[in-house]
This record gives sequence, structure tokens and C-alpha cells, in this order.
Amino acid sequence: MGYIDLHVHSTASDGTYTPSKLVKYACEKGLSAFALTDHDTVDGLSEAMLAAEKLPVSVIPGIELSCNYGNDEIHILGYNFNYRNQELVSTLKRLREARDDRNEKMCGLLKKQGMDISKEKLKSRFDSNAISRANFATYMLENGYVKSAEEAFEKYIGRHAACFVPRYKLTMQGISDLIRNAGGVCSLAHPVKYKLSDEQYDVLLDELKAAGITRIEAVYSRNTFDDEIRFKDMAKRHGFLITGGSDFHGSIKPDIDLGTGKGNLMISQDLLKNIQ
Repeated sequence: MGYIDLHVHSTASDGTYTPSKLVKYACEKGLSAFALTDHDTVDGLSEAMLAAEKLPVSVIPGIELSCNYGNDEIHILGYNFNYRNQELVSTLKRLREARDDRNEKMCGLLKKQGMDISKEKLKSRFDSNAISRANFATYMLENGYVKSAEEAFEKYIGRHAACFVPRYKLTMQGISDLIRNAGGVCSLAHPVKYKLSDEQYDVLLDELKAAGITRIEAVYSRNTFDDEIRFKDMAKRHGFLITGGSDFHGSIKPDIDLGTGKGNLMISQDLLKNIQ
């Protein structure tokens, strides 16, 4: 049986492997397919698909988008869409511009905290035009401004921290419409991260379903065994299909490996039918 990974990041956003290196590594790991789901961008897809043309691994067009939900945010994965769709391309351009503006403001706030940081330094360090807060945290750790990535988020760049700046996001319905109009489907990413009660998850899944999103990443690196059972039960109860992924970023998340996560993942290629 072949295995897959439906949640993978490259240097096109905040991963540390180039799209072509990801393809090679997926082959080394014995994967039959993976979805490249970079944040707010599809820029890595052409390189990855070209690299996979003569290799025994398929690259699935994907993306990860975020939207506000209550006082926090949730992430939505898009799959199997036309990544050259004009509406998609123009919308992603606006999202990247909003991210760049937010990053510049955050750099300014961090400088007031005594840190030598700028958009240019971040882009040079990570060879990326889509800098995320994970990149900020890594840079701050490497330069001795914090003792851990967790401290970076808790003290400086987390949602309620001193140097956090919100940015423009699509709505849940906007994400669903964008991906569906480009021929794709959506899935709720890493539900375990939201730490909701069962009743709150039921409300969330009802809202997702009303927006046309009927898939959930019930198989995920940071799930416990009980978490996976819990989210699979929720999926069954709400009529959702299941997706699964590692959320591989490379050295930014060194405990998460492609395909196998923390050693606890074996995502069957049977799940590919759930993103058609």
C-alpha cells in the first residue's frame, strides 16, 4: 500500500526545503503522493510538478489559508484546484501584499524591543518571499533574542503578544468560494490546535459545512491516539471526509518529518479519493 502526505510546506512559504528538494525527499521516503500546501501562495507548485514528472511521486496542488474565527483563527487547506485560475492568482497577490505590510509593521515593533530585524534580513535568511511568524521566531532564536520559538510567540509575536500585528484575511466563506471556483475542495487543517470543547467543535463543523467545507484533517502529526479517534468520530457525525498530513516544514519544525510526522503517521493513499 502506498502512503501520502496532504500537508507539506516549502521555501515558497515558510518551509526549509525547496519544492524540487521536497519531491526528491518524498521519493526517498517512499511516498506515492504529497500535497504542497504553502501559506497564501502557489508559487512552488510549478517547480514541484516539473521535478516530479519522471519520478514515482505525484504532486497535488494545495494551499493553506487562514481566517478569523471568534477571538482566534483557523486554517483551511485547499486541494486539487487550478492553481493558474485568475481569481485565485489575483486574490493570493492581495493576501501576500497584506502579509508583507504586516511583516514590515512587526519588524518595526520588534526593533523598538532592541532587535536587529527587517523584512530584507528575513527574506535573505529564509530565501523566501512569503515570510511567516514561524520564520520570525526562528530568526529571533538564532540571533539570541529568545530562548525558544515558544517564547517568541508568547512574548512577542503571538496573537495577543506585544509585537503582534493582525493582517487581512479572507472569510471562511471567501476561502471556500475561492477554492471551489478554481475547481478544488477544502479541509479544516489541524483541528487539534484549536483546543475547543466537543460542543465548540460541533458548532465549528456546522459553520464549515454551511460554507461548503466538508473535510477535516483528522490524521495529523500532533494528534494523540485519542485525538485521532475523537476527530474521526466528529467527521462521521457531521458527514465530513477525512484528510491527513504531517505539516512538514523542514528544520523549522525538526520533530516533524515528511510522511511520518513524529513517527506516528501512516497516511494511506486511499485518502486521495477524499480530496477529489
